[in-house]
Amino acid sequence: MSLDGNEFSSNQIYIRIVGVWNGLHIAWKRGWRRLILESDSTSVVALLTKCGGATRESRFVTQIQALPDRDWQVSVIRAFRKANHCANFLANLPLNNFELQEVVIFDEPPSSLKLLLQADVIGIPYPRKEKG
Repeated sequence: MSLDGNEFSSNQIYIRIVGVWNGLHIAWKRGWRRLILESDSTSVVALLTKCGGATRESRFVTQIQALPDRDWQVSVIRAFRKANHCANFLANLPLNNFELQEVVIFDEPPSSLKLLLQADVIGIPYPRKEKG
């Protein structure tokens, strides 16, 4: 069960924490020293920013929490995926040619993502879609 009781199963949280851990290691190896880590999971953000009890994720969380001791800046924030159009695009991108266990790294963003990135950089707001 998740920290808030219903957001994600513990397996989904574990997968997200391992993904964060892998992503931070990739960032370090590539020389990125100022990061904003956004997650759409309140449970993941809570695990990374607070001391918690013993969970299956504890080993990774402990290692992630020690990473800011390196010479870099890492901010962890909660971000709504639907409001982050670039993250939402990537989350819904069909990766049929990749195994589910693989980490996928794009040296260049997919062409269909470039416009979203440009809009994000210059601060173009996106209207919320009405339900109904």
